[in-house]
Amino acid sequence: MGGLRTAVLLVSVLFSSAVRGAVPDKYSDAVAALKSGDAAAAMQQLTELVEAGSRDPRVYYFRGIAAASLNQSPDADFKKGAALEAAAGSSRTVNAALESVQGDLRRKLEQFRAQGRAAANPNAAAAAQRQLFREALELRRTGKLPEAAQKLQELTETGTDPRYFYLHGIVLSEQGEEAGAKARFSEALQRETTPNDIKLVNEMLSGLSVSTRQMVEKNAVVQVGDQTVTRREMHTEIRRRALLTEEQLLAEANKAAAQEEQAEKNRVEASRRAAVADILKQREQQMAKEQAVLAATGASQPEEPEMKEAPAPAPAVAATVPSVAVKPAPAAAASADAPKKASSNPFLGGTVKKPAAGVAAGRPSSSLEPINLSWMPANMELLVVIRPGDILNSGLGKSLLSDPAAMAALSQAMPGMQPTDIESITMGFGSIVATMLPVITQAAAGTQPDPAKLTQQLAGPGTVAVVRMSKDVDLKTVAAAVGATEKSAGSASYFVMKSAQEGAPDTAMHAIDAKTLLTGSEAGVQAALKAGAGEATRDNFSFAGNGHVVFGFSSPALVGLSAGIPDPQEGMPPQVAAIVSAIKGKILGAAIGVDFSNDLDLTITLQLTEEDAAKEAGKALGEGLMLVKQMGPLLAGGAPPDLAPGLMTAMSSLANGGRGDTVTLSAKLPSALLDALKAQAQNFAPQLQGLPGGPGGPGGSAFPGAPGAPPAP
Repeated sequence: MGGLRTAVLLVSVLFSSAVRGAVPDKYSDAVAALKSGDAAAAMQQLTELVEAGSRDPRVYYFRGIAAASLNQSPDADFKKGAALEAAAGSSRTVNAALESVQGDLRRKLEQFRAQGRAAANPNAAAAAQRQLFREALELRRTGKLPEAAQKLQELTETGTDPRYFYLHGIVLSEQGEEAGAKARFSEALQRETTPNDIKLVNEMLSGLSVSTRQMVEKNAVVQVGDQTVTRREMHTEIRRRALLTEEQLLAEANKAAAQEEQAEKNRVEASRRAAVADILKQREQQMAKEQAVLAATGASQPEEPEMKEAPAPAPAVAATVPSVAVKPAPAAAASADAPKKASSNPFLGGTVKKPAAGVAAGRPSSSLEPINLSWMPANMELLVVIRPGDILNSGLGKSLLSDPAAMAALSQAMPGMQPTDIESITMGFGSIVATMLPVITQAAAGTQPDPAKLTQQLAGPGTVAVVRMSKDVDLKTVAAAVGATEKSAGSASYFVMKSAQEGAPDTAMHAIDAKTLLTGSEAGVQAALKAGAGEATRDNFSFAGNGHVVFGFSSPALVGLSAGIPDPQEGMPPQVAAIVSAIKGKILGAAIGVDFSNDLDLTITLQLTEEDAAKEAGKALGEGLMLVKQMGPLLAGGAPPDLAPGLMTAMSSLANGGRGDTVTLSAKLPSALLDALKAQAQNFAPQLQGLPGGPGGPGGSAFPGAPGAPPAP
């Protein structure tokens, strides 16, 4: 038994020795690999040591260096290594290992080492800084300027004493590095904030030559706004403020804050107007390119109406306009209408199976086909999606189906197609902000734009629609019925139908496949055919969701435009003020979704530039909705008796939500409320047409050209 114990003990000792010997070998191999340029191999070996529980700070330091070589952050490893080194209380082996590490990475590593020492013993760290400063003074006195500069560099990376920065600037100046010296003097002056700071710096400078002191006084300046402030002027202000009471300091701070706030308002307004001008310029350039392309293909495009921005009102309080990039969908081959690439949008991406036969129409948005954005303009800013089949087969839509005149008008407008056979109509409008902003500013200035020219511009190359059917449609039959003329663009053919309205562009139609039509102005269809199908999804419209009707607006220009939202007037609920504060200058997109069932479900979504702003707006919106619900009986009590029950139901359904950078408001409008509103409209506006059972009898219709309908525009 004694021999067996001896053998086991011997094996255990040998195994332990082997393990202890393996660690330094693997560490040495890793360092050698790193020095030879194989950072990946070094990273793998050092990670194995970390996972084995190594407490050697060098392992973490060199793993951080390997990470930096692989374009990864070394911070976590540097921080861990510094903590282990400070806990060990010895830096001899670490200093020897790091001798070959120099440059910016070494300076960053030294910052972590200093922080680790300070965390382990704050008093010792301060004492070490003072000792390092004394050593730097002595090195400068003996003419060893590079060594002094190195120590002072370390001090200015970890310390805040203005003397470190002044002395570093002096040493740099004596080495001929004037630019670096001036930067250090400016940093030093910014750290002189109390009379005691001034006293300590003056004591240090008193031991230097007159010429050195004069050089410091000349170059120690800071920029305050557009003014240059010298060290003497700064000292005068510091001493003056030291004599002020807290009340006086507060009054000065409030005055300065008000001045800065006004200056910021002016800067933001200038930035907003510059952004708008840039959008208009881009629009002009895009239109010029489109004109050139169409000229090369022999097609014509409506003349671009001249719309200049009208004089703006007084600057509004606004937040800074950030730069927001929106990625356009890249063009794809024109032969495919299906998605080619997955999207981050949970509503738009992927493949959704069609419901089996017999499934009731009027489906909820969660079961609808994904919105397919193929063929939409690359610079699309406004998206409109309508699903006639689902709408007309919903509870609310069936009232329209019961109106023969309305259905007859729809059939006349779309010969060869039944409205219930239309799965979706998807419309995209490009550069809509640049198109409509001049119109809005002109209207604000009292100038009305030419409607014909505006129609031409809205129906330009940046506007198209895609109609998707549940059944095959013969485009040639449709074209013959409306007297359209067949044309070609490259290998693709399309039909052009003359507009009945004077000045309006002609309508072009192209069959993408047997169930899918591309339509718009001739210029729009030609531009879409040239660009190709593109992607079926767009990240910048992913927030818009899905529904029977969707209006989505996404543009970086919204950020600047939302900066002009007026502040709430005095007396408004605090929740309104909080919402305005959260969204002002931060709106990137807006969407409205409508779902038809027996009731009407409405969802409004805002996409903001910051998630924190969305959280803040959502919180305030929730508080505001709670207040509305509490006041519901009072609000409904003042309404006509036939409206009150529906209003109560609608107000109780109000809800807020959102995720990430979005905030939503949803409501359910019951059919009873819609019927009551319809009756109210008939009572107070008998001239309205198109409401089943309304003025004009059962045949009343909202469709132009139908019996009892208003004349076509």
